[in-house]
Amino acid sequence: MSERTAIRIVIVAALAAAAFPATAGAQSCGTRCGVERWAVKTFTDADTGRVDLTPRDASVLELRELPRPPRIVAGRRSEVERRTYRVRALLIGWKHERGDDDLHLVIADSSDPGSTMIVEIPSARCARVCSSRLVGMMTDARKATIAELGPPSNSFHRLHPARMVTITGIGFFDFLHGQTGVAPNGIELHPVLGIHFRARDVPDTAAIRALATDLAADSMRGRGPWTPENAAAAHHLAAELTRFGAKPLQGNSLLVPFVTEPHPRDTVYNVVAVFPARSGTITDRLVGITAHLDHLGVGAPDASGDSIYNGFLDDGIGMAVVLDVARRYAAHPGDRSLVVLFFNLEEQGLLGSLAWARAPGARDLMRRFQLVLGVDAGSPAGEALNWELMGAFPEHPAAHLADSLARSRGWTTRATPARGISDAYIFSLASVPILFPIPGDQWRGYTPDEHAAAMARFDHYHQPADQADPDFPLVGTLYFADWLWQIVRGASSAPTTPR
Repeated sequence: MSERTAIRIVIVAALAAAAFPATAGAQSCGTRCGVERWAVKTFTDADTGRVDLTPRDASVLELRELPRPPRIVAGRRSEVERRTYRVRALLIGWKHERGDDDLHLVIADSSDPGSTMIVEIPSARCARVCSSRLVGMMTDARKATIAELGPPSNSFHRLHPARMVTITGIGFFDFLHGQTGVAPNGIELHPVLGIHFRARDVPDTAAIRALATDLAADSMRGRGPWTPENAAAAHHLAAELTRFGAKPLQGNSLLVPFVTEPHPRDTVYNVVAVFPARSGTITDRLVGITAHLDHLGVGAPDASGDSIYNGFLDDGIGMAVVLDVARRYAAHPGDRSLVVLFFNLEEQGLLGSLAWARAPGARDLMRRFQLVLGVDAGSPAGEALNWELMGAFPEHPAAHLADSLARSRGWTTRATPARGISDAYIFSLASVPILFPIPGDQWRGYTPDEHAAAMARFDHYHQPADQADPDFPLVGTLYFADWLWQIVRGASSAPTTPR
């Protein structure tokens, strides 16, 4: 049974079991709490019998676009306020309202985290709430929220990271007075009748480290160009993607062979895979994410005599992060299919991505992409607070999405034009929006001296010392991988239409 079906059964059953409305004036329990439209907020007004309690699906964006009534009457309901909505969204923060004892939750649209609205869960300790025929559902929602998030604070607490929730509640237009997270039209779900928290879905940093370590092992000989070890890396990545349920995007194999002018007799492999969307089909519109699988191989020795350029951060970690995003997508697919592209020979001048883009049919295929994310050595030893978003200028919807998600974490971004330093660049040449995040030099909890020391210890770009280090902290990788996943999730989601 799907999550949505289970929620629908529980809520409809509870609503069906509820008695007919109690007399609105019969209030003999609880303490005085709220004032403004309190009867409507607590489902004890005279219009409760006209409310359709069958949930209808809507997004935060769609609810924010509903027209606000020209006049709001204290004890009467508008048409929207006679509907019950079910919204799947990001819960970005919450607090306890001391005045009316509500739990005040701010949710955001997963495709545009800057677009927020308020949902409120009343307390059964309050007058009218305690006599509402839906008090049991409100109480259960309140208990579930506190059990999941802990005791509430009287000041707004932002969640890091945001939590994916499905919330059911009755539409309500509040008066606008500067509330935290308020929608421009004042729409809320008030009261909330049900809340479901998706199980914590976080990057698997142990798996990320293990895969990056394997790909950067001495036995891989730096995944050098036109070598058996390079081909072995491609086969390994294809096997991992197949394990997660990926399918070939082209032909009958995830391994896409090509040859290059420098070595016309040596076959090299890109790895290209697609994950079916929520519908189980490969959609016409696609979201892509790419990391390069090659590195420099064996070259001039360093002072220690080491001549293997292992490529742990460049781009072993990047490949492992992309696979982690693919794993999470496979578990929670979107409305648009996800394509994973591990291009080869990036270090030789983007040869693999250029060969793929020049193949027959590639131009039409590229036009199907809504966004391509490039991932290359983007995992610093700490949580980066400032990021360059290459490809975000001129701005496009995915750039706005990525920036909104960054700001929700307390980060800043700087938009720059696409340039030819990533395989994602070839898509920009075909007018496909791209994003290539580059971490800055401000890390949470690090002084400038501590940042410099961490860079000196762990950042060995294009050197033999760029090899797996068990002491390399994955905190930066954790936040980076989760940000990428949220961008993919938002970009692959298509809003529903409220009915």
